[in-house]
Amino acid sequence: MQFLVALAGWFVACAAIPDSAGTSFIFGYVRDANWNITNQVLSVTVLNGNSVDCNFTIKYRDSYDEEKSPLQTRTFNVPTANMIEVLVPSWYGWQYDSGGMQVDTGPKQLISALSTCPVTLIANNYDNTTFQGDSYLVLPSTWARSGYVYAFTLPPASNDVTNPGNQHISIIPTQKDVNGTLTIFGSDPLTFTAKPDGATTYFVTKTPRQQPYTYHIQADGPILVLAGVTCAGSYRACDHAAFMPQPLPSSAIHFNLVLPACYQNPTLNENHPACITITNGFYVDVSAWCSTIQKLKVTGSRGTISKEFLLSPTKQTSLLSFDASFGGGVNMHSETSAVHVTRYHDFSATGKQGAFIDAVPSISQFITGNSTFYTRNDNDLIEVICVVAVCTSSTIDGVPMFSLDKNYTTIGMIGGVNYYALSIIVPDKGFHIIHSGANGTYSYYVVGQNQSGMYGYIGGVNRPNEVILQIMNILECRKLTCFQRQRRVQQRQVEQRLQYSEAYPLSLSPCRNQARRPPSYQPQQGITRDLLRQHPPAQRAELRKVQHGSAR
Repeated sequence: MQFLVALAGWFVACAAIPDSAGTSFIFGYVRDANWNITNQVLSVTVLNGNSVDCNFTIKYRDSYDEEKSPLQTRTFNVPTANMIEVLVPSWYGWQYDSGGMQVDTGPKQLISALSTCPVTLIANNYDNTTFQGDSYLVLPSTWARSGYVYAFTLPPASNDVTNPGNQHISIIPTQKDVNGTLTIFGSDPLTFTAKPDGATTYFVTKTPRQQPYTYHIQADGPILVLAGVTCAGSYRACDHAAFMPQPLPSSAIHFNLVLPACYQNPTLNENHPACITITNGFYVDVSAWCSTIQKLKVTGSRGTISKEFLLSPTKQTSLLSFDASFGGGVNMHSETSAVHVTRYHDFSATGKQGAFIDAVPSISQFITGNSTFYTRNDNDLIEVICVVAVCTSSTIDGVPMFSLDKNYTTIGMIGGVNYYALSIIVPDKGFHIIHSGANGTYSYYVVGQNQSGMYGYIGGVNRPNEVILQIMNILECRKLTCFQRQRRVQQRQVEQRLQYSEAYPLSLSPCRNQARRPPSYQPQQGITRDLLRQHPPAQRAELRKVQHGSAR
């Protein structure tokens, strides 16, 4: 009995760990982020929210010369409920030899790291004189995907003749050599190979027309992607901005390629809520696997206004922004295609300096339980989107997050649940813990500014999953085909999870024996008693046939 009690407590502790905390990482830095490389300071911040100390091991070279500088392995102790910062040699952010697609040339500029228990890793890149720079959440190796699963947009780089900015993309293979293509809308696909132990494969381009560029990346093996802009915004007030785009949720695996979710009829219930009081600029992208125009419905927090946007898989994405009629928050809703949403904060639009970019997670990616983060400066802030129970019962370092005198706004009702957005000033820089005081989900960003630089990163997130639209009105279905489609999609989900668990077994960690499925995965309900009660008796009989597989 004591063993069962201990096991239950241990499982609960493990279940709350977000997918963004990991034990294995491969990452890098956006090159040429600072005009004077001698002032560039690179580091990683390691956050340990576990109840035990972790050993963090990182491998890198002190210089680019492999003969003179063999690979170094350094191990650090990360105390429980604490953090450490590890410096990385600045040459990992060296300037480019040339632009365009660089394959199998130049130095090896990827860094690997391991931890004995799940940690959150933040990569930092700053200029120690101008204070320009950024921090981004490093996604663990388990996030890597193959197939047509990366679609995202980068904001334009500065267009100063003397010091032009660049867009930068690094391809990060995690298991084996991969082949693939990178496509910029309006251009032919660029082929590439990427090797875990070879020269870093990357792409660099300027944006002479001051337009954003949309990218589609596909590969025949698992990859992660690092993307950024060396000088985002006006060159007179630009700032470095970087993030790791998230793979789109997938619906099938075909010939070892993951195919993103894209349907002809309403099938998905994908929701990306966002607060627009801090950031009011978003890029929304669909996969190249989609063959038709997709629709995105954006609803304001006041619930009285909504607007539809058309998303093309073959045309350049424009920045979406929303006027005051939408209120302080919006929800971006898609039913036929998975979407990647990127938030872009550009202070230069108002004559100030500072920028950051990051992904906007769907509600299926929201986390539960406690979470750790760090702030670089005093009086930085976090932006939290949460269900009401979590908003009103959670604390940061023991201080309640929610009070009537703080800056909060209503996101609105999503799936029958009310969501709020909170903006909370954190007085002291350093390590912090969000204690989630109730069952429920939330997501959050950490945002800060110091003199001429600004940073922003997502604090914790789960892997994206398909969320199936629950068909509520049988009269909208012909011969129950929509219910049959829903059941087929759910079956594909189960098959995909099984293939995922075989391809990406959990790393050795204190949580290594938990169920072999992504922590964020939750089985779909299917046809339930509550759903049956919503229809007349004659229609219930037809629904029961579907439930038992007898409908045609």
